[in-house]
Amino acid sequence: MRIVLIGAGNVATHFGRKLMEVGEQVIQVFSRNRLKALQLAKELEAAATNDFAEINTDADLYILAVHDDAIGEIAAQLAENGITDKLIVHTSGATPMRVFEAASTLKRVGVFYPLQTFSKIRKPDFQKIPICIEARQEDDLTILLNLAHNLSNKVYHINDEQRASLHLAAVFVNNFTNHLFAIGEKIQTDSGLHFEMLLPLIHETVAKLTEGPPAVMQTGPAIRHDEATILRHLHLLSGQPTLQEIYQIMTKSIQQTL
Repeated sequence: MRIVLIGAGNVATHFGRKLMEVGEQVIQVFSRNRLKALQLAKELEAAATNDFAEINTDADLYILAVHDDAIGEIAAQLAENGITDKLIVHTSGATPMRVFEAASTLKRVGVFYPLQTFSKIRKPDFQKIPICIEARQEDDLTILLNLAHNLSNKVYHINDEQRASLHLAAVFVNNFTNHLFAIGEKIQTDSGLHFEMLLPLIHETVAKLTEGPPAVMQTGPAIRHDEATILRHLHLLSGQPTLQEIYQIMTKSIQQTL
């Protein structure tokens, strides 16, 4: 399959590398940042451009791995360039299929969403990454299913509403928890301690998720209603109203949920 990658950030980079690894042909990389386009294209042995007018019109698939708010604009640009009968997909978890309505002449559109956080310093294990797909046409759904199975052992056909809920859940379990790690690190640093002391606890917390539902595994002063400890913690956060508020909201949520 001949593929054009639109974007040169973390998602596009890891997708490109994996596509090349499994024998798919990335023929071009587009990015508004020409240097980034050139760097990724060189790695993928592809052409590069930062000009919409130069985007190859003869690919089988166009993957839009860009910021959510740019998807509609780029889809419209592709349509203006005459790319109306080729399969175009975005990789966003939060963006519905109707984003392509900004380019009403597009006939074949879909979603190819990898449920994972990507960073340049870590190589992801694609075989374990859930890939969630959707397409307007049945034939295109088959194409995306085949491509997804070539990349991962975990492939799901889900609709807009399901994908939006999945992305919301992902924000809670990834983005918010990582922010809590950052808060924990700051508390440690401010106390003259090292964050690495918390790593065994973090690893054990995650490991327990394979043994039962998170709600069942909940521990700590909130679930025990240990008010004296809770008050001591809030006192330690004196002068940091935002952290006090986060602590109180999390405590209340645990107590009301369980």
